[in-house]
Order: sequence, then C-alpha cells, then structure tokens
Amino acid sequence: MSLSKKFLFNLKKIDEVVTSPKGKKVLIVDRQRFSSVIKNYCAIKILEKRNLLDIDVLTDLDKNSEISKLYNQLGFKSLIKTFNLRYLFFSPLIVFKTFLHFFNYFIFFFTKNFYEFIYNYSVSKIKVGDLIYDRYIRNDYSFLKPSVFDLKLIRIFLYTVFKVYWIEKLIHKKKINLIFVNTHIYSNNYSIAYKLAIKNKINIIYLKDFQITYFKKGLVNKETDPRAITKKKLKNLSLSSKEKTFIKKYMKQRISGKLPHFDVKNAFGSKKNNLNKLLYKKKIDLNDYKKKILLASHSLSDANHFHFQLGSNSPFRDYYTQIIETLNFATKNNEILFFVRPHPSSTFWKEDGIIGNIVDNYNCRNIVLLDNSINTDEAINNSDTVITVYGTIGLETASYYKKKPILAGNSIYSSLGFSLDSNSKEEYFNHILSDKKKYKLNKTEQENADKAFYYYFLKFNQEYKSTIASQIRNLSQEKYCDNFKKFLNNSSLNEDLYFKNLEKILNKIKI
Repeated sequence: MSLSKKFLFNLKKIDEVVTSPKGKKVLIVDRQRFSSVIKNYCAIKILEKRNLLDIDVLTDLDKNSEISKLYNQLGFKSLIKTFNLRYLFFSPLIVFKTFLHFFNYFIFFFTKNFYEFIYNYSVSKIKVGDLIYDRYIRNDYSFLKPSVFDLKLIRIFLYTVFKVYWIEKLIHKKKINLIFVNTHIYSNNYSIAYKLAIKNKINIIYLKDFQITYFKKGLVNKETDPRAITKKKLKNLSLSSKEKTFIKKYMKQRISGKLPHFDVKNAFGSKKNNLNKLLYKKKIDLNDYKKKILLASHSLSDANHFHFQLGSNSPFRDYYTQIIETLNFATKNNEILFFVRPHPSSTFWKEDGIIGNIVDNYNCRNIVLLDNSINTDEAINNSDTVITVYGTIGLETASYYKKKPILAGNSIYSSLGFSLDSNSKEEYFNHILSDKKKYKLNKTEQENADKAFYYYFLKFNQEYKSTIASQIRNLSQEKYCDNFKKFLNNSSLNEDLYFKNLEKILNKIKI
C-alpha cells in the first residue's frame, strides 16, 4: 500500500478544503513532507471559515508523487510544478535574464570571494547568495573546498536565478495575497517565495516545527519574528521566583538528556566524569593553562546562514572556516586550552569523524577533542567560556552556567549584553585573548540572560504533545503516517493541541 493511501486510509473525519475563484489568492509552497501538508491543510480549514480562498500549491513534484496525491485527496486541486523543460520555450525573457546572471557570475568572482557572494549576491533585488551556498555545501562536504567552477554550484546558481524570476512572475500573475511556507533555508521554492514575499510585501504564514507566525505584508525583522530576542521583548518580560525555578528545573531536565529533542539527548545524554578520565589519559593539568575555552562546533553542513534574514552574520564564510581559523589561532596561543566539541548530532548529519580528523591534523597539546562520550554539561563546567557562531549553547552558557559566551558573529540574541559579539575577525580573536574576568556577567547581564533563556526555550520555543507537529525531529514519513492514522481513529484534528494553537493565532488575523 502506498504511503498516501495508507495515510488517508481512514480519514472520514477530514473534509476537503473549499476553494473559490472569487476568494483571496493563496499560494502554498510545498516542502515535500507529509507533516507540512497536514499543517497547511489545518491552517486552510481554519481560514476558510471566515474567508473565501483561491488556492494554488507550488511544488517540484510530479502529479503522481505521494505528496501530490495527498494534496489532491485533501481537496487541493491546483498543483503548479515549478520547472518543466517547456518553460524554457515559453519564458524567453526569464531564460535571457538567467543567462545574463550566468555571465555575471564569473565577472562577480573575478574580483570577489564566496563571503561577498553569500552576503551580497542579488537576483531581482533579493539576496540569494546565502541560499545558494548553503544548498551547495549541504550534502557532500563541499564546505571543505568550495570552488567557483564546480558544476554542481553553477547548476544550483542557474536553478535559483531562473526560479526567482519564474516564481515572482507567478506571484504577480496570480495576484497572490497570502503565501504559506514551512521553512526558509537552502535554495528551494519555499525559501525563494519567502524572500519574494518580503520584497513584495505579501502576507506570510510561516509554519515550521511548533512555530506559528503571521507576517503581515511580509514584514520580517527581529521585532516581528518570535525567534529573535530583542531588548524590547525582554523589557516586557519579568521573571518571578516561580519562573526562575522553572528555568532551573528545565535545565536540569536538559542536562540530564531527558528532553525529547535529539540534539539535547546527544549533547547531554553521556555519562559524566569522562572528561576527567580523558585529561588523565592525556596527562593534561587544567592548572597549566591561563584559560580553558570550549569551541562548540555547529553541524558543518546544516543551514550555515539560517537567520540571515534577521541580520545574523559572521565574519567567517561558514562554520567550517570558523573552526579552521580558530584552531590556527590556537596553535599560536598555547597558554589557552581549547576543548573542541563536534556537534552532538554529527552522526545524524553524516559528519562523523570530520572534526576529529581536523583536530588530529593539528597535533597540538592545547587542542583537545571532546567526542560525544563527553557530557556537554561537564565540558562547560570545566571551561571559562564557550565559543559558538549562532548556537543556543550561548544562551545556556550565559543563563545557567553564568559565563559570557564568545560569538563568532552576531546571533538572534546578540546586543543584549550577556554575549561577546564579533563584527570582525579581529574583534573575535581579541575576545579569546581577553582577560577571563571579561567572561563574567554582572547582575543586569545575568538578568537579561535569564530572560532571554526563558523567552526562547520556555515561551516561544516550547514544545508540547502533538500528532500534527511531532516533537521527534527525525521522525520518518512512515512513522508519521502511522501515528496520524492512529490519532484519527480515536480523535478529530481540532482536538490536537497544535490545531488549537493554530486556530487561536489564525483567528486573530485578517488577510
């Protein structure tokens, strides 16, 4: 039995969506996941109670794919495929513009580098360099040695340029009022549509994981996006003794590895005291060093510029470059001990051993690899501070461990006083060299760190039991289908907590 048939085997409680050519023009940009289809469906069913809707689904998939069949069976009849060879004949102007960019690509790189490409390259007045580069390095370790002449990169570049013009033409032709996206990373239909919606001031409904956000007229910034933490948001937040106790309780669960997120389990699930054994084996005495710094690696291939739209940036091209240049710096500063920790879910991202091989190549006594047998809690406790680019480990370090983290750039929680932000490489390395007294937080900084931690983990990012939006990030399509079918055997969609939260938010908006 196919997945779509299995998924819809007993869906009598689900009504088809209602569309009307006279309704508000809605574009759903498919993410090719069953869970995303269901989230989009739920949102449409809520909106259609108060609005007539004319809905198109934008997809890369053929009409016979499982996802396309699911959309059709749920009542979404207008599926538009984003690329077909015949488009090359019927879109001569777009083809011409794409070829102009092809020539400009080589002209651009004649005088500029990948960093400038990532942060500055634009098509139709939207920046796409971040999307192209992140897609380029996603699957085959291209971050190790990116090349302008790599045919894979050129193909992604041309694909992106064509789709920017094609999707924007579709948006204008259809007079779209509202765009649905389920994420915004890598060079894909949804990331391109997301940026085009911002440019053209089109309403966005953003449904990723447990995040439910409505961006009116495509206004995305640190104040409108709940992921970003700003002074204004913290000013309106006060922590009672009860909430402070709640933070400590949450962190105890987190550092014990008992929370459902697989990154947390991998980071904190290891047994303690392994670090002491490692140091004893390597004959390293912590007292021999002026400072101990934990260099916490991101997943090297995963969404290096995820918060690009919110102004998060780094003086380094990518996570890999930041690791390499930091370790090069470490070899010249042997009075500082650097613990190097691979991303806790490096196995999931198929990056097992990469950081280990990098560290082995340096063969320096003051650079120590901490593999996943070392508990992150123990690693932070034995360090004076933590280095990250954008990671939430910086929030944990500041709030729970009361240490000011060094950011190799600016994050969604920068400029709040409890992190050492870096606008340049020079500033970054100076933070590493600074007196370790600088890593201590004063009372105001600690209060802001606690507020930011509470806001991000316990207010905005709080997860809950839901079948529609599963807490298990790496849940297979098959397992999601099974869980959904079982849920519908005993309940209806509007009983799911995600549906209830979705309804509460969408009932407040006017499209």
